[in-house]
Amino acid sequence: MARANLNNIEEAVLLYLAKHKDTDLSAEDISDAIKITENQTIEALNSLRERGYVDGPPSLLQKAMDALSKIDAKFTPISEGYAEHIILLASALERADEAFLAASLGYDAELVNLVGSRLRSSGIWTNHIVAESHLDEWRKESLSFFLDAAVGCSDLQIVSRSPQPQYQMTPGGRSRVEAMMLRK
Repeated sequence: MARANLNNIEEAVLLYLAKHKDTDLSAEDISDAIKITENQTIEALNSLRERGYVDGPPSLLQKAMDALSKIDAKFTPISEGYAEHIILLASALERADEAFLAASLGYDAELVNLVGSRLRSSGIWTNHIVAESHLDEWRKESLSFFLDAAVGCSDLQIVSRSPQPQYQMTPGGRSRVEAMMLRK
């Protein structure tokens, strides 16, 4: 029988899962037990899931894609700014941690770090969470989510927070809108 083409981390995760198949395990449990980082565990689990070695709940990427589809079904993975919207939604579903999000979503770490930097500097992300004030606004009106995502895309910036966030278009956002208008 041919041996599967797994790397050492994937093999260690798979063996650990096989030994503990009757236990409900988190990525943190696995990483602690086999002495690897949680991000390495997540990457290995995603790879094993894609290859059909393990079953499991939907990935964070799938959860975020499903949530975004419920908000706007016309916004698709080929839409401009889609990745930034997914990063923001995933941070609300799990945590606002760039390394974790890059590993969980399979996105380039530079992109996630750039979007994270924009969201942190604007106050949308505080520590490792989406600020409660922003989540409250999202619950009231989905447009608030899209405004925050536009900050992540660098199309808008927050210029005031009192009593609610006040947004202003950035020069890059203005150029993008002008280009859209010319196409119509």
